[in-house]
Amino acid sequence: MVMASATFPAKVITIAKRYIKHHVSIRLPKEENATNKNIEQILNIVEEKDKLLKTFEILNKYDLKNNKAIIFCNKKITCDNMESFLITNKMESGVLHSDKNQNTRQKTILAFIKG
Repeated sequence: MVMASATFPAKVITIAKRYIKHHVSIRLPKEENATNKNIEQILNIVEEKDKLLKTFEILNKYDLKNNKAIIFCNKKITCDNMESFLITNKMESGVLHSDKNQNTRQKTILAFIKG
């Protein structure tokens, strides 16, 4: 059994120890765990109602015919709304969350990999 995560809160560790008796924990030193220096991070503060349009504007700044983007949302409905908005605006999009069946998720991942 394997449990992997970028973060392991104390409650999750307690649950993991209950089910995995002989475990190995691998942790990276803080300096190796830092953000990749080649990744540009930009903060845009916008109203909730403006998020879809702002995301679309940001994506349009990049050559997405030759590049790909992954967008993380905090709710499944937000993911679905984002996908619909992007497709309506002629931008290929797929969504992954637990309400999608495994076959759909695999097709989405393969489409992303293929471009």
